[in-house]
Amino acid sequence: MTGVIFHSNLYLLNGSLLVGGLAVGIKIISLRGSGFVVERSGHHVHLTTSALRKLFHLTEKGFRACYGNELSVIGEYATSLFVNTETVKKESLKIRVLASSVARKYSQMEVDALTYAKLFGYACPKLRHSGDIKGADKIRIFTEYGEMEVAVIVPFPHLHIPTESSVEPFHLQTPMGIIVPIAVKNNKTRGGYGYIHIDAALHDAVMIRAS
Repeated sequence: MTGVIFHSNLYLLNGSLLVGGLAVGIKIISLRGSGFVVERSGHHVHLTTSALRKLFHLTEKGFRACYGNELSVIGEYATSLFVNTETVKKESLKIRVLASSVARKYSQMEVDALTYAKLFGYACPKLRHSGDIKGADKIRIFTEYGEMEVAVIVPFPHLHIPTESSVEPFHLQTPMGIIVPIAVKNNKTRGGYGYIHIDAALHDAVMIRAS
């Protein structure tokens, strides 16, 4: 093993990922320790500066005071702030606000497929990349200070790797045989490792194989 902490049933051994007992090769061209950290992607919301003012009466400086732990991508943070929303059955749901060192140009909520179905009462029509919000369903979010509508997406599973690293493209195959491409993004990452962010609904997929 590489000594990297893994957060799911996916493990790296001799250049292969072990998923549900199956070893399938992923060629790593350059990545520290040849290690991936696999993280289950929870629901969260990104807000623009104007949305922060409307929902929390916060300036950017005030928002920075709410930063908590830095996430796997350097410059992104969990915060102590939450917005509220309601499912189609009027059940309340709290969504954590995430922060970025670079102000967002758009507001969007990211959820897993199961949460999407609870929110809207039907399955997500398609997976989207972050920022692809044209035509996306919208939902009302609110706090004690105000409310607004934001686009809701279920993001593609994606791999964050350090800027200087590279990995051959690969895809994820679900137990139902659905093939989902893994988007690869170059970022500054914590520890210089690669971080795979997977929709909780796809978290237990039985195999990841090289393209």
